[in-house]
Amino acid sequence: MKKKFITAAILSLSALLLVAASVLGTFAFFAASTAVSNTFTVGSVKINMLESKTNENGEDQDGENRTSDGNSYKLVPNKTYVKDPAIFVNADSVASYLFIKVKNGISTIEKQGDAEHLTMEQQMMANGWQLIKSNDAGEKLYLYVGKDNVVAGKVEGELPHGYIAVGNSSSVGGIVETYEIFNSFTVTDDITEAKLADYAGAKVTLTAFAIQTDTFTEKVGDLYGYQRAWNAIVNRFPFESGTAYGD
Repeated sequence: MKKKFITAAILSLSALLLVAASVLGTFAFFAASTAVSNTFTVGSVKINMLESKTNENGEDQDGENRTSDGNSYKLVPNKTYVKDPAIFVNADSVASYLFIKVKNGISTIEKQGDAEHLTMEQQMMANGWQLIKSNDAGEKLYLYVGKDNVVAGKVEGELPHGYIAVGNSSSVGGIVETYEIFNSFTVTDDITEAKLADYAGAKVTLTAFAIQTDTFTEKVGDLYGYQRAWNAIVNRFPFESGTAYGD
């Protein structure tokens, strides 16, 4: 998805209208023509995901920008680290579902029960991401539904408030849409140095996907539109296990 190619085709339709009239034995010919040109472009979906570049202590090195596709951290108990990935959707992308798959290798050592230090998953919910599926490989799948539509604890089944379509194909060259995921993580203070050492090499892996909503808006059989859309993604990209609906 790094490159998208837009092609155009022009179809010209012309019509010629000839009308004849007889006046006192002479003929007058009236002629008119018109043409309709239709320009066709190939619809596209283009997304990118970046986070702020940090040092190993989790300190932001980018300011207001995001330039990194991943950082390394030195974990310390009771410390908060900047980690602020966001998905950027080109404004000329067609209306799409936006999914993100998360495999969080440090979820068990995140500080919890602290209103000032929300877990990454709690932050995702606050930013409009609905958990819709998980699997035995430790992957969790989220769909962007908007901040007002997230239902805590809901997994699979019909989303009661539908979804939010991202992308705006009518805004060619417009502003790129930004979808925040989370902003930071905090290591719990209830952990020993030896236990923390077990997490050396642990990773938080995020993979974003967008797919057009067209053809996937209606329920077919037992699968809702977003579920069918996700299955179409699964058929195209490799996953670890048990990710498709209807497995």
